[in-house]
Amino acid sequence: MVYQYAVNISDIREIREVPDLLELVSSERKGKIARFRFEKDKIRCLFAEVLLRYALQNQYDISNPVIGRDQYGKPYLADHPELFFNLSHSGDWVVCGIGDQKLGIDVERMEQIDLSIADDQFSMEEATYLSSLPKEEKLSSFYTIWTLKESFTKLDGRGLGIPLNSFSFELIDGKVGLFLNGKREERFQFQTRDLDELHKMSICVDAGEKPSSIGDLSVLSVGELYQWKCRVFR
Repeated sequence: MVYQYAVNISDIREIREVPDLLELVSSERKGKIARFRFEKDKIRCLFAEVLLRYALQNQYDISNPVIGRDQYGKPYLADHPELFFNLSHSGDWVVCGIGDQKLGIDVERMEQIDLSIADDQFSMEEATYLSSLPKEEKLSSFYTIWTLKESFTKLDGRGLGIPLNSFSFELIDGKVGLFLNGKREERFQFQTRDLDELHKMSICVDAGEKPSSIGDLSVLSVGELYQWKCRVFR
């Protein structure tokens, strides 16, 4: 089973507004936060680990995880190798996926961009699909494909080490199909959604030999995270 969590951080303007949550995170994360120049980057970095800790405690009663990094630099649970997680943040949102199967998750704020980037970054089939859409649908569909691709590349930690145009997605009637080397790949399961009118999110799960179940998205408020912190870490 894979679980999804998200928190909207738009109401937090400065890291000093949430000192109690800063107490929760590792010294490594505190150092990373301190190195950021902009407040929003500090806040996103903080809430990524806070949301992970919430998810671990809520789903598995794990309160003090030991986080290591693999050969690609992807973080993992050193004391619970049977569990997997992935984090992402962009704009006003921080998201987390966690479960007993490998997964990747991505959220992006949908900025107005030159969509010709798809000609270089996407497969020929994806670029053709985008060009066929009405103008008002192009940007949203671009970010749907982009977040799907990011979630897939993040699953094993290689990220952009996997060329985005080396695999292809097919979107038909809300269903997602993945093609590798021209063949449809059934091993991976995907979900994609709008968190709001400006943010797109996708998750990829490696089902492997067994069926995978992706749980509903749990959207938390900053207040709920504070209540949890006070209840569990008195």
